Amino acid sequence: MFAFLAAVGQVGRIPHQRRDPYGAETVTFGYRSNRYTLTLYDKATEIRKHPLSPHLDPGYRDKLTEWATGKVRVELSIRHHALPERDLSVPLLE
Repeated sequence: MFAFLAAVGQVGRIPHQRRDPYGAETVTFGYRSNRYTLTLYDKATEIRKHPLSPHLDPGYRDKLTEWATGKVRVELSIRHHALPERDLSVPLLE
């Protein structure tokens, strides 16, 4: 998985978006963009760095971490400035 993320961190491209690799386990495109951010994470490393609930059975936690090994989490954040371009809006909070 780290080889895949390293390759994306070196050669991946999204038009008009900066590429920022963070260590061997995370690559972000569009960091601090007003429109969108795309982030790829190594899921198992993320689980290890941000532990699950202590109320979760330890056996289940181990199985979940094992399952997450070799998986990539892809997270897309669409921000306020990109919404009108897609005929979307965010309701104002009252």
